[in-house]
Amino acid sequence: MVDGRFPLDQYLGGSEDKAVFLTKVSGGATRAAIKLVRASACDPDAQLTAWRRATKLSHPNLIRIFDGGRCWLAGNDLLFVVTEHAEENLGQVLPQRALSTEEVDATLPPVLDALTYVHGQGLVHAHIKPSNIMAVHEQLKLSCDGIQAPGPQPQKTAATVYDAPEAVRGQLSPAADVWSLGATLAEMLTQRVPRKNDQNLKLQQPFADIVTHALIEDSAARWTVGDIQARIAGKKVAAAKHTVAPPKVAAAASVAPVPSNARQPQPRAEKSRLPLVVAGIVVAAIIAVALFLMRGSLTQSAEQSANTSSSSAVPAESGSGSSSTNVASSSQAPNAGSNKVVNRVLPTPSRSALNTIRGTIKIRVKVKVDPSGSVTHATFVTSGPSQYFSRLAMQAAEQWKFAPGGSGEHTLLFAYKRSGVEASDQSSRTP
Repeated sequence: MVDGRFPLDQYLGGSEDKAVFLTKVSGGATRAAIKLVRASACDPDAQLTAWRRATKLSHPNLIRIFDGGRCWLAGNDLLFVVTEHAEENLGQVLPQRALSTEEVDATLPPVLDALTYVHGQGLVHAHIKPSNIMAVHEQLKLSCDGIQAPGPQPQKTAATVYDAPEAVRGQLSPAADVWSLGATLAEMLTQRVPRKNDQNLKLQQPFADIVTHALIEDSAARWTVGDIQARIAGKKVAAAKHTVAPPKVAAAASVAPVPSNARQPQPRAEKSRLPLVVAGIVVAAIIAVALFLMRGSLTQSAEQSANTSSSSAVPAESGSGSSSTNVASSSQAPNAGSNKVVNRVLPTPSRSALNTIRGTIKIRVKVKVDPSGSVTHATFVTSGPSQYFSRLAMQAAEQWKFAPGGSGEHTLLFAYKRSGVEASDQSSRTP
């Protein structure tokens, strides 16, 4: 329990100095995310000031900050910030596939709107990258906990492949955000971040122009967020006052396919690592998280699924059109034997989520059935590339009903296609 108010329900990810957990706010009625940061890894006063300032920001495309502060946990001096929770982010999608031009068309406007607002408040985002482009319910949002004032930064952080040259030197500005957006846009379409003077990046228009004018080393010559918005709207953008040659980006009729193994390595903070705990921590929630990670399991127990079924967060690639994702559709089958399905429950993803699918996403869930035919436990055999579709499959599997007459196991296959969802029992009951 952090600050006596925020339980650590489930570890989501982190690095050596940071960890993110699921938590609850509003008396347990709202699911949220809590980030813990070692106080020794930053300037605590400056970080708390930045978070307090960010709590005053209000924009539909910015993740809300609920609370923040400083606490001691098992002898560790920590900072914490509590924000809206998004189940998935763009950083989880791009290792699996590039976005289509239609998906990028839908992603860029809300990101640009959020950046326009942040810059209009005299601030910079400072951390534009795929993992910070998220979705809460049906809205795409930018993270908010890294927003800060522009100018020289007294404490430099580890550079990432998304950082502008001046940001690497510790100088933050709206132009640095534009560079990071250009690098992120290129990765959306090709699954890799362009290197300096990359001449092999082939993009459709207007994306080629945007990336070209965002990745100019002279920050004064880069396009602004307003310029990018104008280019998307089909308007002509005035030439930059400076005559620095931009990196060459060849325009092409289609995005050139890039092998997934050619993708730039993600910065350290993007990799799942052990949670922020040390030997001797006796907080039950953290112990449970450590055991969860050691098992390498991607599943939640039936009780955890029940606790999270009220959430309506959707992944960055989907954009749910429904405020509830645990509403299941079911079909009845006649009782023709003890291994027959009596109640087959289908996941109910949003239409916009299904529209993102290319081919078929297959998720297999193994369920244990008691003598009454009810599912008592469910685990993933294969969870697929999307936590959103996996979660819906798990929730549906837990509601299946089999004819009574004996306990056993069944492997259920959920196949998501753009046209809809199919489900079947792939194995007979094993006694």
